Amino acid sequence: MVNTKLYLENKLVFIEPKTLYSREFAATLASHYYDFISGHYKFCIHKAQSQKYRDGLTDAEDIAVAQAVDYVLDSYEKRGKLVFYDKKEPKSSDDILSGIFRLSLNQSFILITNDYDLAKDVYTLIDSPSLKTRPLEIFRIKENGHIEEYTPELFYLNFL
Repeated sequence: MVNTKLYLENKLVFIEPKTLYSREFAATLASHYYDFISGHYKFCIHKAQSQKYRDGLTDAEDIAVAQAVDYVLDSYEKRGKLVFYDKKEPKSSDDILSGIFRLSLNQSFILITNDYDLAKDVYTLIDSPSLKTRPLEIFRIKENGHIEEYTPELFYLNFL
């Protein structure tokens, strides 16, 4: 388990849309509410893709989770702690992957995703010796709201 506040503080955190509006992320918000609402982190999201995913939610509990996340995002936007990454409208994980790659060329950041395949693709990409990317760390959010770093062992065990 990673100390969320100490580890993520003052770093850019890119959250993929499905994870952003997940119940696991809501648990993270609840357990670190003050840290999130105080703006200790700087988030990067793809606004159009996140809105598209949010608009597709139908379960009442998922909608309530999305409203809580939006409340925190609005607070971040007002404080200048929310970066929108909208170069183009991603239609699939491949487009999100290319956006993550482009971002990693210019700056270090943390990727939070519960999408195992996306995490594996990003890990393979950044681990390539022929590509010169900035350091990038990949995390997932467990059901209890704690974040856990993806490690090469996780990809070989193929569990999620």
